[in-house]
Amino acid sequence: MNTEKKLKEYLEKIKKEEEFISKHFPSSKFSLDEKIYSKFNILKLNININNRDIQPMLFGDLNDLARLNKHFWELGSEEWSNKMESFSNRGTFLKRGILIPKLIEECRKYVKKDSNVIELGIGEGVIFRELKKLTSDVSGLDLSSKFIDKLKKEFPLNNFYAEDVVEMDFSKRFSMVICSMLLLDIPQIDLALSKIFSILEPQGILIIVDINSNVYKALGYYEGNNLVKVHNSEIIFHTEKIISGHTKAVHNYHPFNYYRDSLTLKGFYVLEDYVFGPTKKLVFENKNLNESEKENLTRELVKDINNPPFHMIVMRK
Repeated sequence: MNTEKKLKEYLEKIKKEEEFISKHFPSSKFSLDEKIYSKFNILKLNININNRDIQPMLFGDLNDLARLNKHFWELGSEEWSNKMESFSNRGTFLKRGILIPKLIEECRKYVKKDSNVIELGIGEGVIFRELKKLTSDVSGLDLSSKFIDKLKKEFPLNNFYAEDVVEMDFSKRFSMVICSMLLLDIPQIDLALSKIFSILEPQGILIIVDINSNVYKALGYYEGNNLVKVHNSEIIFHTEKIISGHTKAVHNYHPFNYYRDSLTLKGFYVLEDYVFGPTKKLVFENKNLNESEKENLTRELVKDINNPPFHMIVMRK
């Protein structure tokens, strides 16, 4: 930890969170780990409720949290593509079988042949490849240099940037910006939203897809299909989360309305705003699954079918 002042500040925040959780869950237990992420100046608060470990909270400077998140993604990006291949995996099916088709459906409404589009958080390029079918001018940015290096080799004529969203400084402006499952990965959310605003041309389209706040297990657990929320949904906070069941990342809880309200104040207006998720029909129509996988996945997706996990908003500048 850099200074005693910072340490004292974080410990005070930790105390408040413990008091909030203990008030609603008297059986809760806490243990503070000051060592595991000490080189990032971050404290990790482990939480146990009713003898169940839930996601730990992270406390630190926003820039330090961003450094830790980049570290996680550099470690995880090597295996991400392999682990996301099987559609019988819940996380893969939700993202590639549900989220991406719906996102591309929205893009088709607004992308023209001469549109210049940038995807922020491009990852291994699954969405990028679909966008290339709509317009030739597609750029991509990602925190992980490993993702970007691979895409540069495969698509040498396109522009790719290995940098953080909050460090973007483009002279070029874009007619569409896409943020898919990205904003929860950014600790400095206000700066990120300002940067996104700055790279869109007038009348440009912004599409944001992220987790539906009403069903987001930021801090909590499921009892059957019912989500038990542990967190204070009125505040922004930071957790260590396993993404899609296999990749560790820093997740930063922002109520989804925070994006809409912040961007509206900057001058955006809403074109579309809705939640969505899987249905039994979509599972059984998916050609990437055999009959046994469809049956198993339908059982596994019950809570997602009943509680749509994604929130989409389309805005015009």
